[in-house]
Amino acid sequence: MIFEETIFIKDCLQDRGFFVEIVADNPHKLMASDNMHVDDFIFLDKLLRTLDIGYVDDADQRTKKEKLVNLQLDLNMSPDLRMRILNYNDGVLSRFETITLKHHREWKWFRRRVHGMKIPLIQIDPMIAPLVKAMNAAGVHTTKSCDGHGERWPRVWVAGPYYSTWLNAIMTSAINAGVSLNYPWEICDDMFSLAKCSTSFEVNLVRQDILNLAKYLYKNRIRLRGIKQEVVERLTTKHGSLKFAEPDDIVALLTEALKNIIKCDSQLQAN
Repeated sequence: MIFEETIFIKDCLQDRGFFVEIVADNPHKLMASDNMHVDDFIFLDKLLRTLDIGYVDDADQRTKKEKLVNLQLDLNMSPDLRMRILNYNDGVLSRFETITLKHHREWKWFRRRVHGMKIPLIQIDPMIAPLVKAMNAAGVHTTKSCDGHGERWPRVWVAGPYYSTWLNAIMTSAINAGVSLNYPWEICDDMFSLAKCSTSFEVNLVRQDILNLAKYLYKNRIRLRGIKQEVVERLTTKHGSLKFAEPDDIVALLTEALKNIIKCDSQLQAN
């Protein structure tokens, strides 16, 4: 039997950007997924201990991949605890989450890279963190982000036109799958944010959009990465390496190929 407290904490941690799953044979333990950065284990351990809700086994052992999250018994499943988890932060945020090099924007990098980047949560604003983590888990290379701090639109930047095209296809699939959104979102100049027509917004509704999109991406991450690989292989088989092709021409080919595959994919499901 899985205790309600475990489900509650799992959902709260996932909404904060920690991708953890319940251990099947132990309802008071969570397993950290391979989508977490090694520094996230120390960060998660601090969060759990600070809020007195558990701890991470061997959090500081960087070479141990499988780590268990041990939870306290009889946890108080309150809205206050949920918000303390969602807003928890420890440390100084850096302006740039990853070092973006010139070749990260090239077709060769996009073609060969299956995953995005593993970015430490401590470097990401709390509200946008689950979306950034989920994007990278779904094969989108993000470079930086900002949650707007309640005053501006949340934004996520990606590494060039191929990742913008890929992200646009993913978001189309999310809409087609029935993901509920309160506002329209768009990708413009390699930046994902609320559409310009959204002149005003409520932070709680924006947070719900972010969580709904993040849950869709994380749930379908393996299939989405598979689609990306499938499309790249089709283009490579038909057109070769595209080494000397213009970026705009590659984007057009990629857009058409993704549209045909994602539109007909029945494995992509909403939450």
